[in-house]
Amino acid sequence: GRMMLGKATRYLPLDPNKVLGGKEGENVAERWDRLIGQGCDDYRKRIHCLIYPNCNHHVAHCLNRLKYNGWEHYEMFQLWWMICFRAKFCGMRGFLVSMLPFFIVVAIILAVLLARYL
Repeated sequence: GRMMLGKATRYLPLDPNKVLGGKEGENVAERWDRLIGQGCDDYRKRIHCLIYPNCNHHVAHCLNRLKYNGWEHYEMFQLWWMICFRAKFCGMRGFLVSMLPFFIVVAIILAVLLARYL
């Protein structure tokens, strides 16, 4: 499927062995597939918006179903933290799309400050 805001720029590798949800007797792959599928089924009925609920809420819901890393209270802040400090860029394009706006804003602020105080 297509994503609302275009191609992914970052991704967060997850360890399927940290999935603590699921039924006894299921192997890791079965638990992962079933719980992600259930989370997606839950969100298939909802409208995704830019503010609430959005794709981040969908991902948090799936992580909560997985009880990923023993935690079942994922929200926007936890996802933001994980993506900022643990996610990988999808190549140079992903890096530029993600970081170039930030660098431009910082450059403008620095230029304004330097022009004002020099």
